[in-house]
Amino acid sequence: MTRTYQMFQLRSAQQGDKSEMDISSLVDVSFLLLIFFLVTATILPREQDLKMSIPSVAQGAPVARQAMIIQLDESGTLTLNPASAPEVITKDSTSREIPELVDRLKIFAALSPADPAVVTLKVSDKVPQQQYIDVLNALAEAGVQNVTLAE
Repeated sequence: MTRTYQMFQLRSAQQGDKSEMDISSLVDVSFLLLIFFLVTATILPREQDLKMSIPSVAQGAPVARQAMIIQLDESGTLTLNPASAPEVITKDSTSREIPELVDRLKIFAALSPADPAVVTLKVSDKVPQQQYIDVLNALAEAGVQNVTLAE
């Protein structure tokens, strides 16, 4: 009986060296997850895709009519024409859509179709980048293509 037990131990030791794990199903699942996340992901438009011309210093901004001034301060307040007749559009910096600004920009652009609409942006250094991009998106939606930046 001891001889049979020794042969059993010898066989189990030889079989233990040959044990392998099949990971092909793990690879299949990982590829399925990868495909799932690629298909369900939403692609956001990049900032470079906005069709705007920002005039350089040498070119100069078109000055055919008075420019609309949009001011963004560090508290998240969006103000139109802060010097002459200030109009606060929104104080909510978390809102991604700014329909009031888009409506005002469309009216401003339609005032004189022959003259290009010029908008000057005064943006604080502490404004979140997303809020600045949301204002640029509103400008693009309203069809304003002449944008200048002020300090």
